[in-house]
Amino acid sequence: MFLNSSDETYLKLVLNPSGNYHVGIFQGRQNRIDSLPLNFTAVVSDDRTTWRGEAFVPLSYFPPGVDRFNAMYTHNMTDRQYEQVYPQKTPITIRASYHRLQDMETIDFDSIVPKCEQLTEYSEVWTNKMRTYRQYSARKLWKGGPPQILPPPMKLQVHQLDNGNMVKVIASGLFFDDPAPPSPPGPLEDLYNYEVVELFTLNSADKTYLRVELGPYGHYSVMLYRGYKNNITKESLPLDYTAVILNNGTTWQGEAFIPLDYFPPGVDQSNFYAMHGLGEDRRYDQAYAQTVPLSEPSVGDSYRLQDFQPTQFGAIVPSEKQLTNYSKLWTDYMNI
Repeated sequence: MFLNSSDETYLKLVLNPSGNYHVGIFQGRQNRIDSLPLNFTAVVSDDRTTWRGEAFVPLSYFPPGVDRFNAMYTHNMTDRQYEQVYPQKTPITIRASYHRLQDMETIDFDSIVPKCEQLTEYSEVWTNKMRTYRQYSARKLWKGGPPQILPPPMKLQVHQLDNGNMVKVIASGLFFDDPAPPSPPGPLEDLYNYEVVELFTLNSADKTYLRVELGPYGHYSVMLYRGYKNNITKESLPLDYTAVILNNGTTWQGEAFIPLDYFPPGVDQSNFYAMHGLGEDRRYDQAYAQTVPLSEPSVGDSYRLQDFQPTQFGAIVPSEKQLTNYSKLWTDYMNI
């Protein structure tokens, strides 16, 4: 793993004695933005006690400004063993993770690649993907107190499409088999009462935001807001959305295509939520935890704009494609 600690961008190489490999570039912890090809060969000794692998890694795969590094070795299928060059720092995790950036140590990259040959900017390998991808993980459980950090039940990926006029959103994660809504797939006003994920994208200056809700049974809700819980659309905007339940009913994935004119101009903050369960067992997970003061313990509140965090919308939609003014859709609803 080769890390630019300032940007939290890193290259991860995985090699094994059978000649298999995986090369990933990451923008943020565990946020893989691409998988890459590699020239790699491996040979196991005749007595099968040692092996040697040789890989040729293009310099364009490395982020600029590499300053930290770690290496791990994993083996034994029945009693998995994890070894690493630099050990875990506190807090120690029970389960090993290759993506603990805090465990990486300083590397003198100049001793590997002469400074004159190192990249000073991100190569096209990076920039082509960094502009099209953002991932959220709903992993901070809120239940009437400080959030608990848990494995995320749901993840959300946001991509810009090549034509620049749409944003593709992919929701994926665990399926909890909550009862389906009584209506057929399509728009549903009270989808928030069912198993659902929510994405909010906010213009913090104007307090205008887009709320997109997606469910595992093919239902959705798309609303425009101006201020705290002030829904100016009243009913869902149309959306190209499909969902499928996978892996013997244990996971689900939904794919939505959102027109750019649904977003307010100047998007600079966002949050992502996942909810499931019924009654007192209702569970609320969110990407960014609640700030003080916390909401009432009986119910979650995904409209708390003070909990939203900065987002680089330009990493998803290039600035030349972003709206500089409110679209006609917005102005019609805002009566401007």
